[in-house]
Amino acid sequence: MADTFDLVILGSGPGGYVAAIRASQLGLKVAIVERERLGGICLNWGCIPTKALLRTSEIYHYMQNAESYGLKADNVGFDLAKVVDRSRKVAGQLNAGVKGLMKKNKVTVVEGVGTVTAKGKLSVKQGDKTVELEAKNIIVATGARARDLPFAKADGERIWTYRHAMVPTPSWMATLFFFISPLTPAFSWPATLRLRSTTLARSNDGFSFDRPYCAACIM
Repeated sequence: MADTFDLVILGSGPGGYVAAIRASQLGLKVAIVERERLGGICLNWGCIPTKALLRTSEIYHYMQNAESYGLKADNVGFDLAKVVDRSRKVAGQLNAGVKGLMKKNKVTVVEGVGTVTAKGKLSVKQGDKTVELEAKNIIVATGARARDLPFAKADGERIWTYRHAMVPTPSWMATLFFFISPLTPAFSWPATLRLRSTTLARSNDGFSFDRPYCAACIM
């Protein structure tokens, strides 16, 4: 027998989890379905870890220009693995925060890949098991994702999406990026670290290779 709710939300990004909290506060029985991590792309792979990386880049830039502030900083460098680790920990802390908010507001979290199968009905695949849900109302808040181009599929080596950009390796020189527009800042933080990259810019005439993304950031 399917579990029944007043509202089921498909996707736990900023749109989904905020709606879940508010609906619960208004007295509805709410469930939220998430296939990966609570907080969605924004919190785990986009906005939040990007800002953490940009902050590190900003501090590095200040250290390189310490003399402008009357300070001295010799042999300034960076450890890429530690830079990335800090960013992932920041995202992890906020993911834990969303989990706490779901529990506090009595929102049922259903992990798995959700599919709307009929009016007021959803199936959530959890490995070999499928959970059936019924709801008076359904909100689809699945967000967006990077799309591969037929001639340039993301391979994690020469061609990256935003996910690859959040966990880079030292071998990423001359990498081609393509991305969802709101996540463009994900590809500006390497610039301050003086690592070269090339973006694939979309225009009305199609796609073209842009100049190295770091040009405007390190001048």
